[in-house]
Amino acid sequence: MSAFRRAFLCYTVKEMNIVHEKKIAGQCERLVTKHYAPAPAERFKKRVELFHLLMCFQKMGRKYRKIEPHDPGDFIMRDEQGTHLFEVVTIFGNKDAYRQIEAQFQLLFLHGQGYGERIRLITSFEENADELKKLLVTKMWEKNEKEYFKTGRYKTANLLLVTAEHDRKKRQFPWFLSLARKDLEQVMAQRNFTTCYVLDYLTANAMVFDLEKILPVKRATKQ
Repeated sequence: MSAFRRAFLCYTVKEMNIVHEKKIAGQCERLVTKHYAPAPAERFKKRVELFHLLMCFQKMGRKYRKIEPHDPGDFIMRDEQGTHLFEVVTIFGNKDAYRQIEAQFQLLFLHGQGYGERIRLITSFEENADELKKLLVTKMWEKNEKEYFKTGRYKTANLLLVTAEHDRKKRQFPWFLSLARKDLEQVMAQRNFTTCYVLDYLTANAMVFDLEKILPVKRATKQ
């Protein structure tokens, strides 16, 4: 059994703790308010995306000097090595996971109060396994072809795949590996982005890993 699989199986089933991450939430609210002021739904979306990124950094122990919303991409982060771009893509493994996480972000950023109509996370999921696989693979290829992943303008240009799975009975692998391993290997072999980090909200905790390290593929030589 691989070290990754052992780590994945060690998680116990209990409530996700997103709603208790008040410090990260406070950072998200301050940064997005300072740099980003469109409609409430867009601010909510950007705060949630930034939460994912800061959670990823926290889990990796990664330090930064400055981070802010950015176009193109979603965010740029500056550290002692240079400027790094991050694009966030969110695809949940099933509807239960989506509903649990949406409810926690509603409490965290909206304090249980909606703006007229309820603000929802802007994300993607499919109940049908074939459609879910198609969605995942299509999104990964689309992101890979973004021009800012090809320019070499940044020290690194990275993809953050955010996902979740809610107490699946088998829980042998993350859903995206059991569903689309071969397709993801092809994406990674031809990737234009520097690294694809994965933030997987399993149950109580978020797990972060580098997709390349669990899909050991040789990068294709560009012509």
